[in-house]
Amino acid sequence: MARYLARQRLSAIRVALEDPLERRTISELSEAFGFGSTAALSHAFRQAYGLTPRDYRASARGF
Repeated sequence: MARYLARQRLSAIRVALEDPLERRTISELSEAFGFGSTAALSHAFRQAYGLTPRDYRASARGF
């Protein structure tokens, strides 16, 4: 069950990172979705998607 919830949170963060209207920082998203730190989010996100949240946001937005 914990893995499922973690995947759901990561998926929601991924969607937020893709949204050009989303103004929250990675740190704010980390806190909003229950990660203990930005580093914890970054590690989990990289394991799931192969990129850091910052790199994913940049590629999704074409920067």
